[in-house]
Amino acid sequence: RTIEKTIKYVVYIVIVILMIYIVASYFLKQTITADGIIQALIGGGTFVLILQALNKHKKKKDE
Repeated sequence: RTIEKTIKYVVYIVIVILMIYIVASYFLKQTITADGIIQALIGGGTFVLILQALNKHKKKKDE
C-alpha cells in the first residue's frame, strides 16, 4: 500500500516537473530536448529528496 502511494506521488511529481519544463521552454523560446528533460527530472528528483529529508528531520524534532 505504501509503495503504491509512493509510486503515485513520484508519477505526479514527474508530470508536474515535465509541465513546468515544457512551459518554461516555451516562454524562453528554447527547444525541448531529451537532455533538458533529463536534467529537469534530476533537478526535480533532487528537490523531492531534499523535501523528504527535511520532513524526516522535522518528524524527529517533533517527537
